[in-house]
Amino acid sequence: MKPFPPSFTIRDEIYVHKAPFSRDKVHVLASLDASKLDYAKAQNLHRTDQDFPSRMVQMYGKGRVFYSTFGHAPETWDDPRVQKMYLEAIKWSVGLTSGSTTPHPKPVQ
Repeated sequence: MKPFPPSFTIRDEIYVHKAPFSRDKVHVLASLDASKLDYAKAQNLHRTDQDFPSRMVQMYGKGRVFYSTFGHAPETWDDPRVQKMYLEAIKWSVGLTSGSTTPHPKPVQ
């Protein structure tokens, strides 16, 4: 997530996790600011806790898992920050770089 500032705006289609999701099991790298979402446009919004992770990591056995919702809009792929993020995620996934997968609670807003 180093290419991105602590707060940023990007236009893309973001998936909302339907299945049970717990910050006790994953390390969330970035999430949507629920206070800025247009709930009138949201369809099938299943997350009543207003926790919308968009990038996260976790261990799966001995494997490293990186998840991101970025990449649905063509202009997203042209964003150098997104390209750098995915390159670094691939390097991390195969063990070329380090990074924590320690879960942590949602920050208080």
